[in-house]
Amino acid sequence: MGALDTTEHRWSPTAGEIVNDRWQLDRRVTAGTSVETWHGRDLQLQRDVALQVIREEDLDDEDAQEAFKRRVSLLASVEHANVIRVFDVVNIGDVRLGVWEWVDGIVLEQALRNRLWGATAAACFGSQLAAGLSALHVASLVHRNVSPTNLMIASDGIVKLGGGGRIRNIVSSSTLTDQDLLVRETAYLAPEQVNGSSRDARIDVFAAGVVMWELVTGRRAIDLVDEAGPPELPRPSDETRGIPDVLDDTIYAATRLEPAGRPADGTELYELLREAVPPRPAAVLARSLRDLDLAGGS
Repeated sequence: MGALDTTEHRWSPTAGEIVNDRWQLDRRVTAGTSVETWHGRDLQLQRDVALQVIREEDLDDEDAQEAFKRRVSLLASVEHANVIRVFDVVNIGDVRLGVWEWVDGIVLEQALRNRLWGATAAACFGSQLAAGLSALHVASLVHRNVSPTNLMIASDGIVKLGGGGRIRNIVSSSTLTDQDLLVRETAYLAPEQVNGSSRDARIDVFAAGVVMWELVTGRRAIDLVDEAGPPELPRPSDETRGIPDVLDDTIYAATRLEPAGRPADGTELYELLREAVPPRPAAVLARSLRDLDLAGGS
């Protein structure tokens, strides 16, 4: 069994323990704003897994508990190569432990660093991100928090969309606001997400467009944010040479401040990017990252 708080008699994760005779905790790897993430092992199938638990200080927060439960249940309904998979959720007393796919690779935030990726690598990344968003949008889900901290690239070049702490059902979430998002995420928020107006899958398209804009320009969009809110990004070709027209047009359209000017959802974004993507985009992306000395493992 795991460690128990002697006052609250509440379970807390401990390195080396085994939960439900299957999930073995190894080491804590991150402590985010709402959850702790541990590296672990699936003893039944002999594979690495990520285990997430709400931080101790938030265990008595009903909203945090509900958000965690919602995130796990919604993402568990989506199975796609470009979306991090949910394997299980374990209740240990009043504590929930989520079991996720472990991605051996790098977080996109680590791979940006104001570095030019090149059009091909950016297109290979963007098309996979769009495919993952398409899977969510087809399931009537909107991610709401697409940013470099929630995107991973596996060592084989497969892009994985993670996070989802603010994932919502598109139909039921039209009145929810995102005022609590971190300042560093502001550049990836569509205007309608900031002002609380009705929003749909196009907020994810906007964020994906900003991410791709950063990849091809080597600039951080956050540097262009002011009190007025998200920036009106220029065409990537105005910042960098050698960008194919189809990629330039798609990124420009995705980052429009007016929702009607953007692709409608991840599916449309993916279709627009297809012409700019070479065969076997994951393999091409993996090779590009090695060339940029950005390949790595967790």
